[in-house]
Amino acid sequence: VDIASDFLDRSCPIFRDDVAIFVSQSGETADTLSALRYCKSKGALVVGVTNTVGSTISRETDCGIHINAGPEIGVASTKAYTSQIVALVMLGLVLSSDRVSQTARSHEIIESLEQLSDGIREVLKLDAKIKSEAEKLYKENSLLVMGRGVNFANCLEGALKIKELTY
Repeated sequence: VDIASDFLDRSCPIFRDDVAIFVSQSGETADTLSALRYCKSKGALVVGVTNTVGSTISRETDCGIHINAGPEIGVASTKAYTSQIVALVMLGLVLSSDRVSQTARSHEIIESLEQLSDGIREVLKLDAKIKSEAEKLYKENSLLVMGRGVNFANCLEGALKIKELTY
């Protein structure tokens, strides 16, 4: 996992047997497109995960996953982000499907995905409580979003959503 602009700054070695996956809600993110073109020029198989049919990323990749989350109405694209996570988890399941040792874990993941919509419904029921907490925070001058391991990417996305909604 890498940030496209950081990846380009390091001029990472890419080879023709590499696979590079590019994730973008719009399919038009400039630094992601530059990284895609760099990897493609080195002969890597480039895969796109995007919500926008006909976007530059969907046109320039060798293959891809259209998440079909529908248009984003608000600034913070949480629907597309959640759909991208699900799509990437499913891709991981397919890529690891020949590992018999992981069959039980794969079934656990699939069961969790089946329960995801119920979990989202439960969170949406907390709307009033979340609004109350947000009212306590909105006058603050700064807000730190921290995590580690598998939660690090979610913290980055959460921080981005907060930035998008506060400027």
